[in-house]
Amino acid sequence: MTRIKKSRKLGSLGPRKSDSRPEKVGKTPRKTTRKGLTSGARNAQLEAKKAEITENRSNQDPRVGSKTPISLVAPDPKQNNQPEQIKQPQAKVSKQKKVAEPIEAWQQELNELENDQQLQSLLDRYDNQEQLTAQELTELNKKMARHTWLMEKLGLDDMDLDEDEALLDQWENSQLKDEDF
Repeated sequence: MTRIKKSRKLGSLGPRKSDSRPEKVGKTPRKTTRKGLTSGARNAQLEAKKAEITENRSNQDPRVGSKTPISLVAPDPKQNNQPEQIKQPQAKVSKQKKVAEPIEAWQQELNELENDQQLQSLLDRYDNQEQLTAQELTELNKKMARHTWLMEKLGLDDMDLDEDEALLDQWENSQLKDEDF
């Protein structure tokens, strides 16, 4: 017998292969979505606006005109001959109001500052050279500045002491040495 070589060709010897690809049954091709505007879209928008404007105009009555009133009587010719007087601008004079100084309120505030117990304790601590916090120092400085401002506005001075008190202060503040005695 003669020998038959193996081949890849299908012949009568092997089973027939079925198609590996199934047929497209029942499927319709999808419609591709477009990106961007359709051609002529710019002109279509302008035409739509023009159509709206003409439609609005056609709905309006063309006989309707201006709403400004018109006098039905003819103007007198005598009135037209008189020249109109031109109004010249005038400067407005503003009245300056004199502000009354609230002296009573200042005196009351000064009394409150002098009777403030917290301020007195801060002053005592400051005079005794104790350490004060930054917040306490700022509060002390604000109140003392306000006190001096009020004293100046009210015309009160701390220097108006009696003669006896002035001499006592001078004697206490003087720097006497032991050699002077």
